[in-house]
Amino acid sequence: MSTPAKKRPFWLRLLVIAIIGLAAYFVNVEIQSHLGKKVRAATGLELRGLAEATLIAAEQGKPILVELSAVWCPACRKFDKAVLSDPTVQTLINENFVFAHLEYESDEGKAFMERYQVRGFPTAYILDVDGALVRQLRTTMNPVEFSQQLSL
Repeated sequence: MSTPAKKRPFWLRLLVIAIIGLAAYFVNVEIQSHLGKKVRAATGLELRGLAEATLIAAEQGKPILVELSAVWCPACRKFDKAVLSDPTVQTLINENFVFAHLEYESDEGKAFMERYQVRGFPTAYILDVDGALVRQLRTTMNPVEFSQQLSL
């Protein structure tokens, strides 16, 4: 007859579960971030910050199209893939705007969110060369609808 296995203390089982949960969370964030970087790079748009975009916009006399997103955000990734990767959208952006991409977790992204009262992402704004808000765009996942907003 075999002896029953010694039970581990409850706190130890809880600790193991917590460690596994945290590890799963951080692995997921890394995977989502990797996928986000890959999709963002595939848009073909030049990724610059708002400060650089503002200088270029002043030189070229174009408004600034600002996209704020988080690299780990699945909805942001979908917006990049479905909308910003669309050739028609890219042409409209490159011909009529200076594009700025802001990462939510960056200092510039946080300052932008505070200044323009941004409550979520992905989000897109058109600013004039002085940084004044012209309008907020609806971040639809339909490139035709987004293009129509850029053409107004």
